[in-house]
Amino acid sequence: MIASGNYNPDYFEFYFTGKELFSETGVYTLSIFANDTDGNNEYCELSINVVPSQPELDPPAFGDIYDVDYYRVGDYYDLSFYIVDKYPNIYNVYINGNLTLSDVPYEGYGWYPEALQHLQLHNYIFEEGTYEIYIEAFDQWGNNNNVTIYVNAYNEIYQDDYDPPQIDSNMNYWHIIEYTIGTSQTVKFTLYDANPDYYELYIDGDLEKTDSYTDGTTISFNLNTYITDEGMHTIKIIAYDTFGNSNEMKLSIKAVSESSSSGDTNETTSQDKQTLDLPFNFWSLFIALPIITIIAKKLKKFKT
Repeated sequence: MIASGNYNPDYFEFYFTGKELFSETGVYTLSIFANDTDGNNEYCELSINVVPSQPELDPPAFGDIYDVDYYRVGDYYDLSFYIVDKYPNIYNVYINGNLTLSDVPYEGYGWYPEALQHLQLHNYIFEEGTYEIYIEAFDQWGNNNNVTIYVNAYNEIYQDDYDPPQIDSNMNYWHIIEYTIGTSQTVKFTLYDANPDYYELYIDGDLEKTDSYTDGTTISFNLNTYITDEGMHTIKIIAYDTFGNSNEMKLSIKAVSESSSSGDTNETTSQDKQTLDLPFNFWSLFIALPIITIIAKKLKKFKT
């Protein structure tokens, strides 16, 4: 009790100064009780927030809040985090840009349970997808701070994936592939993974293309798009999944000009052509000669 006394039934005033009552900053409750001579009574309470005479310049601080790599839709999930400030006030939560929680008061005197906040994901996320959660906090002096995290929501049961993506190709990747510059030759890579993410395509060490893929996606392109110079070239594709596993396939291409490739042909010589053009009967006679000789020898032996 800080004061007591008689009062006029019709009107009463009570004066005090904060300097007399409050020596430290903080939130105080002032209760006033009134009683009359018949035993009736009434009271009221006032909440008084005592702040320093000079404003605070430090914004609220966030702690222990991280991205959620996996959340199964429908499961209970308590996303907890700290908001700490000497003069806490309120915070707001936006999910995918929509105001979800507004003017939520918080107590942030230190890194203690009083400063721990809770966001129940199962109350706000009902479909599969990636969600952006933006939280902004204000203190009593108008200082503010914010943090953004991402939640990956899935319908299926989560399983660890330690298997890298699988890559198939229509090309013979364990041998050098000869390619004639300017001609049309299609290269295909087919990517397989239960949790696909993205791939990178490199030509001679330079990244030419990167994109997302799905299980069974085929990446197709023509060699004449990327290879225009003679010599050895390397085509490499690297596939990644959402768990950080990766796999790669490399093709070695020997690019030659059309004139070089035509010089190294398998044309037959004139002698070969003569041999190939011999009549069928000649070949029949050639094969039959040994048989005729054997029969003749047997007939000679039989006569003797």
